[in-house]
Amino acid sequence: MGRLAEEVRGWLTTRPYVLEALRIGIANVSAVARIAADDLRTPEVAALRAALRRYAPSIQAPYVTETVRASLMASRIQTRSKVAIITVPQGADVLRRLADPVRQSLSAGMLCRIIQGTQAIVVNVDEDAVPLFTRHLGSSQLIAVRRNLAELAVTGPPDMADTRGLLSLLSGVLSANGFNIAQATVSYSDVIFLLPSADIGKASHLLGGLLEDVSASPRRFRRERKSRPAVRHP
Repeated sequence: MGRLAEEVRGWLTTRPYVLEALRIGIANVSAVARIAADDLRTPEVAALRAALRRYAPSIQAPYVTETVRASLMASRIQTRSKVAIITVPQGADVLRRLADPVRQSLSAGMLCRIIQGTQAIVVNVDEDAVPLFTRHLGSSQLIAVRRNLAELAVTGPPDMADTRGLLSLLSGVLSANGFNIAQATVSYSDVIFLLPSADIGKASHLLGGLLEDVSASPRRFRRERKSRPAVRHP
């Protein structure tokens, strides 16, 4: 039961409309259990139904808003492989040294994204551009280089950055399913995650499934409720 309960919790994290319906008590738990059984490819419908009933009281409210749902329905997934993070200290001299490699990277059509923190600057670049940057930086101006990363971007309408709760939902889905997020950035029409390269395929499939399910949820669950009579349990 422990394994199955963990699987159904992971399944629910990608279906915010089901979580919200369970939270407010309008979900047909038997119907949800049957759909979960199909998706998880298990015949243990009764065990899934029991797990859903135990889990429902712990769901925080609200799980997703209509604004978040609208942003997701208008979004798409994009990925980029072979990404590295270069971390350098803050300082005017460092920024001057970064100017040439940044210009060359952008001219070559390569990734180059600069993020200033409180104590350091991180530069997201294509792995092939790492030597270009390190040549322009002295040993005292290079804190770390992290390779073997990939970029996963959820790209949507221009107001994505102002959509309250969107980053929390997307990062929560990834974290709940065991993915280690190296970096998360929100800007204009993008929510961008950097993940280990080995995880990018599964993470992309997971968030892609979330977008599909959010779009299909009203139609799918209306169809399920019409095709099967509601069953009430004590």
